[in-house]
Amino acid sequence: MLTDVLMPRMGGLDLLRWIRNSENSPNPFLPVMMVSADTDRVSVTAARDAGANEFVAKPVTVAGLAQRMLMLIDRPRDFVYCRNYFGPDRRRSDADGVDDERRTNSDDDVRVVHSDDALKSVDPGGVQVLHFRLPNELRNRVGGRPGRIGELSAERLKKAGDVLTAETDEFLAFVLRQVATVTSACKKYEAEPDKAAEQIKTISGIARDLATQGTGFNYPLLSLASRSLYEHIRSQTEIGPAHMLLVKAHTDFIVKVVEERVTGNGGASGRELLVTLKRARQLYEQRPAEAA
Repeated sequence: MLTDVLMPRMGGLDLLRWIRNSENSPNPFLPVMMVSADTDRVSVTAARDAGANEFVAKPVTVAGLAQRMLMLIDRPRDFVYCRNYFGPDRRRSDADGVDDERRTNSDDDVRVVHSDDALKSVDPGGVQVLHFRLPNELRNRVGGRPGRIGELSAERLKKAGDVLTAETDEFLAFVLRQVATVTSACKKYEAEPDKAAEQIKTISGIARDLATQGTGFNYPLLSLASRSLYEHIRSQTEIGPAHMLLVKAHTDFIVKVVEERVTGNGGASGRELLVTLKRARQLYEQRPAEAA
């Protein structure tokens, strides 16, 4: 299973913990790959400790994701059951030189089992650690065998690529609709200045959401501009003309990125856009009286 860390109704980590630990889980041993644009050490460690098999950084490519899946299938790690953890072995190897050795159990405390049925009858007060070494059924499904990694057909990869392209197109259309909502919020403020708090909440909420999503679709400049807009607008209590100009500079930046499909760092075009945004911020900072 592939799941994002950030989802609208249930977070990816909560879903993963349910899969691993709930009595209602249909398969506690399900291989799970977490996907996220947030790849700091805290996020990766949280996913590992919740029982993730792999952590994949956004943006993803179809070929790269397929390769990670095939490697996961080809070389699965034992599942470990102990007092405070159930999931794939968090140690990928028994390499020497580990500075933070926290294991207190000896080999005598570990029992290796080859059937998932053992999990149903586990005695929490009995064996300290179970290592599940299960048959690799997934490997056969992708044509793999010991010494030979499996593969996915070109047809399947193309279909996946088409889905990813469609998702990206849908996301960019969504971004333009959100920009239109920001523009509308600015106009509503001009018509009803006494409702500034409502419009500020709308603008800052949209900016915050776009800041977390752009990088996942390989539009980091979109995330950068959205984060900058969020930092600018979230602490305001009123919106003056200088604020409006800076908001417009950010939305113009975002629209340009979307319409010209400026992915990655954007090269020369990306640098030019960043210079334009920097100038807009400098102009705003030179007008403190009006901004206040």
